[in-house]
Amino acid sequence: MKSMNLHSWIGGAAVMLMLSVAASCTDDELLRHDTPADGISFLPSIVNKGWSAGDSTQPRAAVPTSRHSVTELRNAQGGRTLYLHTTETDSIATPAAARIATRGALVTTTTAFEEQYGSFGVLAWAYQGEWSETQAPNYIDNAKATASGGTYGFNPPYFWPGEAYNMAFFAYAPYDEDGTIFQDKTGTPILTYTVPEDITKQKDLLAYWETGISGAKNEKADTLNFSHLCTAVKFKVGKGLENAITSITIKNVYGSGTYSVADEKWTPTGEANGTQYTLDVNTKNTPEDTELTTGENVFMMIPQTLPDGAEIEVTFTEDGQEQTLTASISDKKKWEKGHTVVYTISRTEVTENIYFTVEATNKEVDYQGGELSFTVKSYKETTPNGSTTTTSMPWKITGYKMGENGEWSKTAPTWLTLTEEAGTGSSTGEQKDMTVTAQTSYTANPQNEALEEAAEITGPYDLSTRGGKTAKNTETATL
Repeated sequence: MKSMNLHSWIGGAAVMLMLSVAASCTDDELLRHDTPADGISFLPSIVNKGWSAGDSTQPRAAVPTSRHSVTELRNAQGGRTLYLHTTETDSIATPAAARIATRGALVTTTTAFEEQYGSFGVLAWAYQGEWSETQAPNYIDNAKATASGGTYGFNPPYFWPGEAYNMAFFAYAPYDEDGTIFQDKTGTPILTYTVPEDITKQKDLLAYWETGISGAKNEKADTLNFSHLCTAVKFKVGKGLENAITSITIKNVYGSGTYSVADEKWTPTGEANGTQYTLDVNTKNTPEDTELTTGENVFMMIPQTLPDGAEIEVTFTEDGQEQTLTASISDKKKWEKGHTVVYTISRTEVTENIYFTVEATNKEVDYQGGELSFTVKSYKETTPNGSTTTTSMPWKITGYKMGENGEWSKTAPTWLTLTEEAGTGSSTGEQKDMTVTAQTSYTANPQNEALEEAAEITGPYDLSTRGGKTAKNTETATL
């Protein structure tokens, strides 16, 4: 039986998510989340699927949905020799095994956020009554929030204005000290952005927006659910092109645009004709299914309806000769905000894609323990000549990990019992159940703990001087 590893899911979804919420919090976690900073402070969270402005609720685990199409690649004479397979996923997420913290890489976890950005820009409005679109950021104007002890704050600090005021916050990353990213900061912000031609300088733009927050002192760091603003465009090696592709160019697409935070929409600006973004490929060690756009080599593009003339140009070697083919990607297709588009370059029209997603049905239990469940979708889609066949793919849990930085174990924690650790696969989903054992009560007694940890004493011990360590303050007392 072909098994599938839960590695790719545990890093960002249900098992790891459920394990971390089901277990008791450590002292460090409680301090990080519950201790107020000297001023306004934040905890960033990354939403990799779905977003609505003003929704400050904690995001669900992402369960992406994918769509597919096939386009012919032709040479200048119109000859057809290759196929471009397009897969669009309504999520920006990176498998756990591929989370490499490099400049320009996708930011899909709070750890990657701190390693790659370590800061973000903040605008804040203090107002009374209802929010007004005529108000400028009168409280914080593009200040830099930096990481310190797990939270993000300001130096010097900003303080909450008091319960008589409401607050609106806009946060974005990476931080732009000059503020050139803002076209308009009055009311709900409008951003402006141009994609750098150098792919290694393209950034995963993130943003958060919320109004109606109480100005009273908050006893916890405010959670900011950052959302992805760009479209991630990736390329993979398909069948028959192993170690052959030398360069890929995206041509005639919009490279600039404005983003309305209020409407959550991009408006392309400038001309699409003539723009191009190129990735040079090292042909060594690129077998079938190799992702060519890893780390900092992910195209982070302006979301748009692809204009007439938008195309992808592929250069590859065959029998020692270099060839260049192009494929149209327009036809009113869209690059959506927060989505990933993967183009696989292949010699065959048949596509084969394996999908493995896990979603927590319920994610929390208290110290008394209880029941949890999750749903697994595991299947393969084969698409010859436009007709899709779905096949179930068996899966099996092969490891467990506590938290993002924990160690992998082949066995479940003692407090967790699963009814099953494997499934036959399904495109509609298999529900699996688990039981969390109640926590054992514990009462802290620091005096007893100190005595247990103290070194053993032999011979006389002068209690009045603590064994000769302090001046004598009693008449006599020996033991």
